[in-house]
Amino acid sequence: MRYEAARARWPSPVTLLADNEKGSVYDEYPALFAAAFPEVSGRDLTTLGEAARFYAFALFAIDLALDTDDGDPDRVAPLEVLALLHEAYLTLGGLFPAGSPFWQDLDGCLHRFCAAMGEEHLFRRGKRDLSELTEAEAIALARDKCAIAEVTAHSLGRLAGRDEACAQLAESIAGYNIACQLLDDLQDWRADAQAARPSLALAQALRAAALRGCQLADDEAALSAVGRALYFGGAAELVISRAREAVEQAVRSVAGLPLDLWRCQLARTAARVDSAERALRAGVAARSGPPRIQPELRIRLPGRWRGPDRVFLSGTLRWLLGQWRLGLREAAHVMRFPSAAGFTGPQVQLGDVFARAIVAGALLDADPHTEGQLQPCIDREARYLAAARRAEPGLWSYFPGLPELPPDADDVAEVLRILLRHGAVGVHVPAARALVPQAEISACLGLAFGDCAHPDGSFETWLIPRGQDGAAARQREYARRFWGEGPDVEVMANMLDVARQFDPVAYAGPVRRGIRYVLAAQDDAGSWPATWYHGRLYAAYACCRLLAGQAGTAGHGTDGGTQDPGVAELRAGRAALSRCAGFIEAQGSADGGWAAAAELDADPVSTALALLALAEIRRAGLPVPDALAERGLRQLTRWQSQDGGMPVAPFIQMHLGRTGELEAQTLSYGSRTATAALAFRAALAWDVAGL
Repeated sequence: MRYEAARARWPSPVTLLADNEKGSVYDEYPALFAAAFPEVSGRDLTTLGEAARFYAFALFAIDLALDTDDGDPDRVAPLEVLALLHEAYLTLGGLFPAGSPFWQDLDGCLHRFCAAMGEEHLFRRGKRDLSELTEAEAIALARDKCAIAEVTAHSLGRLAGRDEACAQLAESIAGYNIACQLLDDLQDWRADAQAARPSLALAQALRAAALRGCQLADDEAALSAVGRALYFGGAAELVISRAREAVEQAVRSVAGLPLDLWRCQLARTAARVDSAERALRAGVAARSGPPRIQPELRIRLPGRWRGPDRVFLSGTLRWLLGQWRLGLREAAHVMRFPSAAGFTGPQVQLGDVFARAIVAGALLDADPHTEGQLQPCIDREARYLAAARRAEPGLWSYFPGLPELPPDADDVAEVLRILLRHGAVGVHVPAARALVPQAEISACLGLAFGDCAHPDGSFETWLIPRGQDGAAARQREYARRFWGEGPDVEVMANMLDVARQFDPVAYAGPVRRGIRYVLAAQDDAGSWPATWYHGRLYAAYACCRLLAGQAGTAGHGTDGGTQDPGVAELRAGRAALSRCAGFIEAQGSADGGWAAAAELDADPVSTALALLALAEIRRAGLPVPDALAERGLRQLTRWQSQDGGMPVAPFIQMHLGRTGELEAQTLSYGSRTATAALAFRAALAWDVAGL
């Protein structure tokens, strides 16, 4: 063949992409359309196939040249381009004389291709932001990046003297390439985001998430938010719809032409569209939450929500209710757990238990101020959370569908707090009204304070029963290899607070011992470490909430002879709260907000958590400067967007490298919904306090 002969002629380092030894689909590409052009001889078809291969490989080499690292230090991509284009033009020159209109056709396709690559280059170099790409621009980009493929139609049409059939085929090829590009972009959105490659999928998802492309670099929380917006915010539906329209147009464009082989190719692409749509619907339906037909609730706000606080509270609440009507999809945390790592559940996992509990807490806070109008929302969320529990004694897991991830005390505490406040569980709740049997909850808490407890009063985050049965042993192995083991102070504080609320008599002893551990874990600066959250302000909030309620256990019965908290312990708790107040005040930024770390800018999640912790300190009767909270509240209002929502900010984190078996990396979660719920609760807590 001409390709092998050409490859033998060129000196090193030019290979003509010799590593592709299995040939190319482009060897036979013109043959897909041969039936519509019987005037073209078999010999000319063979020559066209050879030219198509040279040209296609030249484009592959251009891709290598544009990449920063193609993985092969011995390859010189620009030389490959030069050689392949030379061979392509030699081959085409044997078919089309210099004055043939074909060269104008090729010229036009090349101009479109270069313009598209130049436009993509602007995005990849940061000259344009990914969120600025319009739908029309994205479709044009998807077509023009593959414009060279239309040259096949022009070449066949010119050889056969059939301009009309040439135009029909060119439109069909364009529609096919648009559909394939859109589907590929939907699948590769994460890699495209990290490389700043523009696509309709990314642009739509960024706008839905209220983010800009420049925010995605090394920000797992922002990437996660984009993924949620893509699959649960309508962006993926739009991309699939446009892909379907493109392939349908490709079929219509060649109506009447004898192109059975090409129609088979188009049918396979249409099947890809159907498969993508089915997968999307299945994923959404798996955890869609309240349906979109939920009636909109019209909330009459109390008169004491006034001034800037009224605008902020009412706007944020309306935005949260809008997300609730959409099933709180934006709040979901989507992660991939590959089967290659031994995970046995679906590779793509969706977790929303913790986030929905955060939102439900905001709705419970707001309900008394709205004359009970939020009860339908709260009822549905309580049922949803109750139904999300697993069969294991630990009940709730962050990713309920991942067998290797055990239930954890943090999710248990957050869900139980909602069910307790809702009246769906409790020692005195009738069994007929309970959404979760009391025996299940008692077994869960017994596991935390029994099998998972340590002599120093601490207990494990992962609630795995002792024993060597298959499921527990596998979860224990993955905790050791992936998730990490040992107590986490912020998780303990969350669980201890809920256990005391659930049954202050039965769990007085474990709670008292746990509080001692929490007090001992406070550092000299007044803060606590946080394993699962960005910064230390969530731990400050959880520990302050626990200590602020410490005095509420006084006077209760005891567990196994353990006495009620004494004066010394209460004083120790108040001293810890006072130190934490000093820590929070010292961490405040000049603009009134708080940051997750000293080297970072203030963000709305950290600011909301600081305000919530200060509210707990004030609830315990300790002084908190009004000016400190007021400055934080004013900064929260500055982050509120026109639609009433709040931006994405890092909230939850997972250090996969802490076990020592994996490369150190930190996975992160944040969402507009979680930010808005925390900000609303913080603002309402200080509004109720009369600030």
